[in-house]
Amino acid sequence: MEKVTLPKEVAEALESLKADGLSNLRIAADALTAYAVRGTDYFTLQMFLSESNENADILLSALVNGYKVEKTPEEQIRELYEEAKDNYPSKTSLDKWGEGYYEGVLNTVENILDILGIEVEGINA
Repeated sequence: MEKVTLPKEVAEALESLKADGLSNLRIAADALTAYAVRGTDYFTLQMFLSESNENADILLSALVNGYKVEKTPEEQIRELYEEAKDNYPSKTSLDKWGEGYYEGVLNTVENILDILGIEVEGINA
């Protein structure tokens, strides 16, 4: 089976519960039935479950088949920026349009972050 993608906070909650020695069955059963106090790992799982009916299947699949952690918006932006940065200097296979594209991506990312007042490590922080 294919690994599902979980939000970072849900993945962290699962890892914390597993580190406490809880089985997949116990985690699933308690996440679905137990009362959870705000700020606890189970509360995080229950909030995830309440967002969509499909999330119960996603959680169960993650416990059985493993999971990937969803990238944060900052990580996605950094990845886009780094890809453009890596490709921009290697002009050997680029024509004038390719070179302009990567330069445009770099400038656009930097300008948008500046306009929004967001700092992303590796780009503008």
